[in-house]
Amino acid sequence: TCGLKNDGTLWCWGKNSDGQLGLGHTANRNVPSQITSETGFTSISAGGYHTCGLKAGTAWCWGRNSGGQLGLGDTTYRSVPTQITSPTGFTSISSISAGGYHTCGLKAGTAWCWGFNSYGQLGLGNTIDRSIPTQITSQTGFTSISAGADHTFGVK
Repeated sequence: TCGLKNDGTLWCWGKNSDGQLGLGHTANRNVPSQITSETGFTSISAGGYHTCGLKAGTAWCWGRNSGGQLGLGDTTYRSVPTQITSPTGFTSISSISAGGYHTCGLKAGTAWCWGFNSYGQLGLGNTIDRSIPTQITSQTGFTSISAGADHTFGVK
């Protein structure tokens, strides 16, 4: 479980087997623990074994990364929040949702997803995993997106 305080700090607690709490280690926590001393986060989304947050329009993810669900271009697990910097210019993110083993976000009304894609949950018309944010369609006008266990739902 994770939460966001009014001062923009992130707090997480619970199972931490893959660093999904963002504390820099894999020890479980049974009380809320502040992830980083940084402030300014505006949202947080806990997925299967990874977590993502938004700060000043930039996306940050941490935890399990076996399918590239952290969006960092590799499959290396991270135990601290790490900013997604690829593709270049992936900023001004307005929403992020961590699913089971994939993540999706909105940028200027466009939908982007990355991670495991075994059921087509990335919306790309195939089942190829992606380790960086990939725009799912040329359509615009998305106002909301939610990544589920093995599916994604968007609102236009």
